[in-house]
Amino acid sequence: MAGADWMYKSNFDVQYRNLEIDSTGLKYPLKSFIMQLNSSYFIWIGDSSKQFFGLSVSIPSHNELVSTSSILHSNSLFPSARSSPETTLSKRLAKRLSCPVYLSLSVDRSMLDNWDLVDPITRKTLSEEVETQLLCNFSDVLRIQRNSK
Repeated sequence: MAGADWMYKSNFDVQYRNLEIDSTGLKYPLKSFIMQLNSSYFIWIGDSSKQFFGLSVSIPSHNELVSTSSILHSNSLFPSARSSPETTLSKRLAKRLSCPVYLSLSVDRSMLDNWDLVDPITRKTLSEEVETQLLCNFSDVLRIQRNSK
């Protein structure tokens, strides 16, 4: 079919990685991918079920504030306590990357329940460990603002 070859070309850079999170004595083997869009990122973090549960978007502004919205919820039409980790992580990443971040945190409920527990050995929460692993494993793709935290 003439002229249809455009469907097979992509301007998006997609990178896949496995993340091994070890926190509070539990191991969480996660799958992840990042798609670099035009001035933004789409990030999916999931477990072995490889499902898509929810979606949050965070957009940084000029005054250091970040607007966040959860646009797809896994269990209901409205945000719940289990959608909070997703919106928090997307907000932190948008601030660090200084661009919009679309994030799907499609993991087991037990992981979400342990999201803010502090590991007594590393003194990090599961959320901090996931963020650190994500930024380290995708450092070749992500444009990280070094002075942001």
